Amino acid sequence: MIWESNQSKAVARSIVSPANLLDWKEQNNVFDHLAAFRFWYYRVRGAGEPEMYQGARVSAGFFPLLGVKPEFGRNFGPEEEQVGRDHVVILSHAVWQSRFGGDPNIIGQILTIDGEPFTIIGVLPASFRFTKVLNAELELWMPIAFTPQQLTRDDRFIIVYGRLKKGVTLSQAQAEMDRISRRLEQEYPETNSGWTAQVNNLHEQAIKPIRPTLLILTVVVGFVLLIACANVANLLLARATTRQKDVAIRLALGSSQFRLIRQLLIESLLLALLGGASGLLLAYWGMNVLNVILPDRVPHFRKVEP
Repeated sequence: MIWESNQSKAVARSIVSPANLLDWKEQNNVFDHLAAFRFWYYRVRGAGEPEMYQGARVSAGFFPLLGVKPEFGRNFGPEEEQVGRDHVVILSHAVWQSRFGGDPNIIGQILTIDGEPFTIIGVLPASFRFTKVLNAELELWMPIAFTPQQLTRDDRFIIVYGRLKKGVTLSQAQAEMDRISRRLEQEYPETNSGWTAQVNNLHEQAIKPIRPTLLILTVVVGFVLLIACANVANLLLARATTRQKDVAIRLALGSSQFRLIRQLLIESLLLALLGGASGLLLAYWGMNVLNVILPDRVPHFRKVEP
């Protein structure tokens, strides 16, 4: 993710102006792709009352940048970033299932959005989930088309994602964007004075807000596991103490040490298998509970399986 910042205005992190993004695309040598992203709300007309959907407008290269291909249909084309040619929409898998019943012939159908007709050109795979501030899943996707009035440098309203070229490090990308920022500051002092670009790892950007919580949770779970193991070990030792006479009698009757050790190992193995099966069952139930009460707070949380 690439943000803008301005220390003189005490702006630590800001979204980006479209004009700056276009210059970044033309002047950088470190990114394979740069794509714009803007949250959007859509009013979709159906048989009944219109429904509100959360979605986004994105550059044509947004999904290829993320390595995402539609389950069927196609991605946006560069020509659809033009005003008047941007009346196409890609559906999330969830909307395709809930609103259209998983109709396999959905491609090419017309959907009335904000009072205008849009052609459905694709459906995203079920595995792709992109959420707004890790909260609500986005449902409708359209190409972003900037009007001449929007191509300014002082109006910042887009989020920028990028994919580094092979072999380029984050620090090299930051140095390149610093050079471009200084160049734009000289060319456009009225709007770009003091503004610089910040290059951030997308994974770190998504995980950073919840990293302390996850680390604390990991430590707590580790301690609970250690306590449980210590308790089980104490119980086994106490049980072994009460069986000293039993073992002595077996040895006196001619039982070999190998057979006694084998018996004890089998008993411990059965105990471990029963405990492991119970743990997996509790984990499965626990994941179902967490999916209900905390579905989207953690990135890719629904992919976690016991």
